[in-house]
Amino acid sequence: MKNALALTSCFILIVACGPAAEESASTVPAEETATVAPPPPPTTEEAKQLIADSAAFSDYQFTNASYSLPLKRSRFNEVTSNGAEELEAAGWVRFDGDDVVLEPKAEADRRWLVRPNGFVDIVPIAKKELTEVSSVTPQADGNLKANLCWQWIPNEVGSAFKSGLVRERIEAMHCAIADLQPTEDGSWEVLLVEPAPAPAGP
Repeated sequence: MKNALALTSCFILIVACGPAAEESASTVPAEETATVAPPPPPTTEEAKQLIADSAAFSDYQFTNASYSLPLKRSRFNEVTSNGAEELEAAGWVRFDGDDVVLEPKAEADRRWLVRPNGFVDIVPIAKKELTEVSSVTPQADGNLKANLCWQWIPNEVGSAFKSGLVRERIEAMHCAIADLQPTEDGSWEVLLVEPAPAPAGP
């Protein structure tokens, strides 16, 4: 009787566990274990549009699109003195003794932000324009590197600067590198934008 019960218990265990274990091992979808092939690299024109529309490119060096001016002439240095005179010539500010006074058009412009510390920040004075993606190169990790160049396009305030560091920055062509990574939906996204390496010396 005991032998019969033991055989019956073994039979139940085999029925309950054996096929289920086999089924659980065989029900893993093949697509879950297969390696997904990366999407084809974008062309330079496709990469240009992708980078231009990305948050990474928008954020890159965004602080260079601002200008800070002391509201006291006694706090000027050579750079800010020159910038203030150009803003005065363009009708954005005027001088009243030691004070720098915003003209009505500056007061009404949301880009002019007066700070409690006695400075006015002007943000932005320009926007970035991507002019070229010269190459898109695959990397060992499956990502891509895109070489790009861009420049600043001044707005009404930025156009007031006719000389000095701000004008030099606006007129210069800037170059950088964008890192692209594949997405789960089979496309590419911009991971980050970083400065291009300085050219090697002679």
